[in-house]
Amino acid sequence: MKMNLPNIVPSFGAGGVVAAVVLGILLLKLFSSKPKNLPPGPRGLPIIGHLHLLGKHPHEDLAKLSATYGPVMSLWFGHKLTVVASSPAAAEEILKTQGLNFSSRNRTSFGELIVTNDIVFPDDTAERRHLKKILHTQLSTTKQLQLSENVRAEEISHVIRVMPQDGKTVVPVRTYLEVVVTNILSRMILKKRFSAVAGKAGADQGAELQEVRNFRVLVEEIAACSLHMDPGDFIPIFKLLDIQGFRSRLRNLRKRMDVFVNNIISEHLEQRKSGQTYEKDMVDVLLDQMEDETSRFDISEKHINGLLWNSFIGGTGTTIDVVEWALSECIRNPKLMNKVQDELDTVVGKSRRVEDADIPNLKYLQAMVKEVFRLHLSTPILFPHVNKTACKLFGYDIPAGTTVLVCAGTIARDPSVWDNPLEFRPERFLDGSPHVNTDVQGNHFELLTFGSGRRGCPGIALAITMVHILTASLLHSFDWSLPDGTSPMDLDMSDAPGRLHRRAKPLNAIPKARLSI
Repeated sequence: MKMNLPNIVPSFGAGGVVAAVVLGILLLKLFSSKPKNLPPGPRGLPIIGHLHLLGKHPHEDLAKLSATYGPVMSLWFGHKLTVVASSPAAAEEILKTQGLNFSSRNRTSFGELIVTNDIVFPDDTAERRHLKKILHTQLSTTKQLQLSENVRAEEISHVIRVMPQDGKTVVPVRTYLEVVVTNILSRMILKKRFSAVAGKAGADQGAELQEVRNFRVLVEEIAACSLHMDPGDFIPIFKLLDIQGFRSRLRNLRKRMDVFVNNIISEHLEQRKSGQTYEKDMVDVLLDQMEDETSRFDISEKHINGLLWNSFIGGTGTTIDVVEWALSECIRNPKLMNKVQDELDTVVGKSRRVEDADIPNLKYLQAMVKEVFRLHLSTPILFPHVNKTACKLFGYDIPAGTTVLVCAGTIARDPSVWDNPLEFRPERFLDGSPHVNTDVQGNHFELLTFGSGRRGCPGIALAITMVHILTASLLHSFDWSLPDGTSPMDLDMSDAPGRLHRRAKPLNAIPKARLSI
């Protein structure tokens, strides 16, 4: 079995045992009366269902089960029926063909205590779509990408300038990525750098890294909690007892989140009272909505809170993970890095830095990034969908309120879809390849990097732009090698435990300047 059962079913004492037995009887009745025409699946255990089959890497466990039970299978997590989809056709049926019906979300401890008014966890209401439109308009439209190009260029130049370049110093790559990505997002969302220190060295540089790191710790905890499998979400008695202390952790986290956002809102309210002319940011747009008595949407500070965290979590985590994986693949394969750098030198030259306008002409770089999106998909299991009404799915009966998981990571490594799927090969996306026109924007269901349909990511264009320009800039500006004479092929490429696909060990590497500017 994959999971340590004592962590899922703790000892409650005599009273808890009685409660567990009663609950078990109820669940057995529930299971015995389950619909007969469900998708196939393994035999479950009383009370916990199939929770014991999920270990440290749930996406890998689901992929193995799908290989046995097919691209559409059913599992029981506690008392909740879950349908798992792991083929392009099944994903398209759920996300597109029946997308309206499968647009709801599960009610979870995280959604109840952390983000009650955001765009990720609530059901697909008119209010949620309105907030999603605001986020998209402020961050990811063509106009906003053009307006924010200087922000990206300045922050990337800054981090390249402060990064050691002597070819000897080992750099914690992820830490620098956190600085540049966080500051780009904070300038786009709040019209100011999250860190006030700019272009300074020594102690000031260290303070800047630590300040951003402290913020990233908070963001990382929010992301981790959002993906945590709380037994209470599947077995009600666990929510009441809170044996793991997860709900207490969420309440403490929410207090820290509120302090951060309340400070931001206070700063904006003071600025608005001053009467001075200034450029509005996303917080101002939301405050305008909150103060508009004619609006049909009752926007509150809770909505501002939720949308800000959606922006920071969604906009930073994926970008940092993907760029770190891209550099790892290039370091692991020097010939691959040389190909990307040769293309950069041909298209851009060595007398200036790479710019957004260069990206469309960097075909091999684009193919390499797309291959990172495929093989190192940041969220290999899309956020759960729930169907509003009972329906048919490939001939099976799906009761209303069923949780549906789309295993994008399984699809992206499916040998029936991809030739040699575990091999990192950018050439699969170049001219002459069957996948040359496959994109990551939700139009092709064999590559669902950002989801698709009504619940697709609203910041796709910004994320793609950020990943391309950051990866190109770091490979154009530096040659990269491993410390202590480590061979490239010995680089640890294992995944961290959990539902996110990120490196088990943060990348430490040595940059050596290759430009004279």
